[in-house]
Amino acid sequence: MEANPDGFTTGGKRYDAKGWLTRSAAWLAWSDLDPAFAKSVAADKEGKTASHALRAELVREASRLRGTITKEGGVQAGSGWGYEVHMDTPRGKVIEWLIVRPAAPRPRLYVYGLEATNISPDSAAVRRMFTSFQVHE
Repeated sequence: MEANPDGFTTGGKRYDAKGWLTRSAAWLAWSDLDPAFAKSVAADKEGKTASHALRAELVREASRLRGTITKEGGVQAGSGWGYEVHMDTPRGKVIEWLIVRPAAPRPRLYVYGLEATNISPDSAAVRRMFTSFQVHE
């Protein structure tokens, strides 16, 4: 992943898997937080600072997927927090988590998502996949 244009992240990696027959896709991406920004996020207990980075990444993801945001809400994942976003795209529906985790040793912004034509955000399999997200140091 390239650095975020707003300077919140310094770059990272993206891993994608696509199914030809199922026309589905899954991805996990991470980008290191700028060290000064990571300190300010860690100090902000209300999460307002991190919301700027999450919003910038959300705009970038919607553009990458050519998606229209249909729903978003807060989510907690271990020691990180962020947004769960639902989008409609030309290839189907997307469910994506954007998580900021400012804790050392690797302060990062994570993007974790699924895209498929027949995906239900409330299905047990989808919930299990997203709630199992963990970062091991």
